[in-house]
Amino acid sequence: MTALLLLLALFLLTTYAVAHAWRHDPRRPDLAPPRSHAHDGPPPAWYASL
Repeated sequence: MTALLLLLALFLLTTYAVAHAWRHDPRRPDLAPPRSHAHDGPPPAWYASL
């Protein structure tokens, strides 16, 4: 039973870590912070250069 709880905790922590890392992946410029000036257009989509 303890082993199952440890495996569940490890699975949840790993899932959270992967989701957190993916959300903050610097290779995805579509997730860049918004520009400072409201009149600027949105940043180009990450797939525009493909």
